[in-house]
Amino acid sequence: MTGNNSVVQDLFGISDCDLVSSQTVVENGKRCKIIYLEYSGNVPGKCPKCGGKTYSHGQRVLKVMDTPFGGLPAQLHITFPRRRCAVCGNIWQPTFENVNVNHKMTDRAYTDIAQKSLGSTFRNVSNEYTLSHVTIKDVFMEFVREHRQKLRFRTPAFLGIDEIKIKKIGEVTVITDLEHRTLYDMLKGRNQAALTEYFKKMPDREKVLWVCSDMYRPFERSIGQALPNARWVIDPTRASAKHDQEAPYQHKTRSCLHAQNKALQLDLGRGPRRYDFFAKILCCNRWPSHLTLKKTFSTSGTTTRHRRTMR
Repeated sequence: MTGNNSVVQDLFGISDCDLVSSQTVVENGKRCKIIYLEYSGNVPGKCPKCGGKTYSHGQRVLKVMDTPFGGLPAQLHITFPRRRCAVCGNIWQPTFENVNVNHKMTDRAYTDIAQKSLGSTFRNVSNEYTLSHVTIKDVFMEFVREHRQKLRFRTPAFLGIDEIKIKKIGEVTVITDLEHRTLYDMLKGRNQAALTEYFKKMPDREKVLWVCSDMYRPFERSIGQALPNARWVIDPTRASAKHDQEAPYQHKTRSCLHAQNKALQLDLGRGPRRYDFFAKILCCNRWPSHLTLKKTFSTSGTTTRHRRTMR
């Protein structure tokens, strides 16, 4: 191994390659570093399959994504020769260590993308690479499928539950780890039976201590039935929003009662203040439809002494 090959091996983990040059370019609106490598390993003169003589079949450039280099996204452009067998037509080309040809990236970039996707969004991870968030998602899903048996998500002590609507799928229940601010799981639908069954099958469900959600009652019932040590907490922002929604209705109700109160006062006529007050209460007692007005009279515009006398 030459000195140049040793440097490439140490920096990029790729053997039998020489460092040719590098440059900084703008790709997809992002500045990135392109590093040019050239294959310098052995080239067979005979076909590895049949032993026939081979001849040159041109060159190819393999473009692979690498981890950020010098604070910029990095790409490796590896130029390599190809040989074709004159007898069987087999085409030989070298294989490169630590390069994932299917995803066109180095093994360390593949692992780095998957690890960062566990703690951040796909869009945030794509900012460190010249890749779209869709490609980042595909890499992460492939990583999860490959390591499905090794990956174990610890049951969080602080759960968050909410629902979202996804086009062509419908309502989806999203379960998050509030302590580490990460996604824990997603379920289709949000009915109580499905949620209860899911929580009962959750590993180490007795470790869940707090569950935060909105005021959707099936969440509360499922938590009470399936999570023995968990306490339900309402998100204060949701409670405030619910109050804001009901405030206009409450104001309208009070306004209607006040208007009916005024109308009843006109019907009862005028008289001494104390007599007029009790006359209104007696009138309300005679008409069941006026019981609400009775409560209004007894709680507004009266003194404590009047209320005690009325009781």
